[in-house]
Amino acid sequence: MLQWAQFHDVPLYKWRLPVQGSVAQNLTDEEMERLYQSEPGLWGYFCVGCPCMLTRNIHPLLGLANGTSGTYHSLTFGDNGVRYSTSSGQSGRLGGRHGMPVLGFCEVVFQEGDRPESVNVIPELDDEQRARYVAAQSLGAHDGPIVVPVLFDHKAGREVNKVDLVSLYAAMLGLEVCVKAIMHMVELAFAVTDYKLQGKTLDKLVLSLGPRSFKPHWKLSALYVLLSRVRKLAGLRLAAQVPDWSHLLQLKHKSSMKLWMKAYDEDGWFQPELAAREQIAINARVATAQASKKGGKQAKPRVPPAKQQAPKPQAPAAASKRKAPGDTRGKARETDEMVQKKAPPAKKPKPGATTSTCTLHGLVNEGNSCYASAMLQLLYAIPSLRAGLLSLPTMSTTSARL
Repeated sequence: MLQWAQFHDVPLYKWRLPVQGSVAQNLTDEEMERLYQSEPGLWGYFCVGCPCMLTRNIHPLLGLANGTSGTYHSLTFGDNGVRYSTSSGQSGRLGGRHGMPVLGFCEVVFQEGDRPESVNVIPELDDEQRARYVAAQSLGAHDGPIVVPVLFDHKAGREVNKVDLVSLYAAMLGLEVCVKAIMHMVELAFAVTDYKLQGKTLDKLVLSLGPRSFKPHWKLSALYVLLSRVRKLAGLRLAAQVPDWSHLLQLKHKSSMKLWMKAYDEDGWFQPELAAREQIAINARVATAQASKKGGKQAKPRVPPAKQQAPKPQAPAAASKRKAPGDTRGKARETDEMVQKKAPPAKKPKPGATTSTCTLHGLVNEGNSCYASAMLQLLYAIPSLRAGLLSLPTMSTTSARL
């Protein structure tokens, strides 16, 4: 954000976020001020034109929901304004009867206890949402940008209002990892995670696909979300070239994905019996793999001596065939026979009916079928993933600007 303000020659505003709980009650004023100076996360920031994202559902029907993107527009103060001081030595009051002075790039710090009443945001709304907002606010023929005031969120017990403490001084004070702070229901969005991008369709996106030593760690589903947010491959760029793709190429899908797809019959309807059959088959394969890793010796479950049961009587020799130790093929055949007896056979397609893997009913609706198909194409085509990643240009190797 500091680089943004420098590049656009605009002031960077910052104010102290009110801290709640035992931290605010047990620390002295001097300790609290030093904690603010040591923790950048305990400050609110504003710079005109910065990208931002709402963190609360303000009015979902009008498009003002958690995750709505936008840009910072302005600040609103009370009648008395707020006291401020700048990095260049200026001081005075902002807002209210005092107006807003014209400042170039500088750091404007509001004095302790002073903060803006609202952060005004220009949300990204489509034509339908814009029309509903204009009608709801009785704006008439409004052609200019829609500016929405975002107030403080006083529900500080929620996860989004928790600030992680990272300084050595916080550790010296013996504070908890997180503290509760009151902040506006909007946050900076220069970079966002795949979780925030779910369900969005973008024209252009810059990806950071390097290894992560911190949470959230890479998952195949997260990689798919990032790669599928743009309409065309030309809209993707890499923030930096990744020398080694092993951390992505080693990603594997969960066995539950195969179970989910195997649970649909030829007509595209979900069948619990098919899911149960596939689950038994997966368990049998896992048992076989574990036995092969241990040199053909199956691992016996450890039972405490007090809970050991008496050995079961052996069946007559003529009634069963002797199997070599570690041989699970007979058990797999017995499992298949048991499933075939319990589970009804799969339905045959009706005469003249057309079957499609993208027509799924039951657990998912029709609208998600294309998502499931695209997900499977990624999950089952991992060898081609490397070629696709290597074809993405980086911001440093291409002159095309997003």
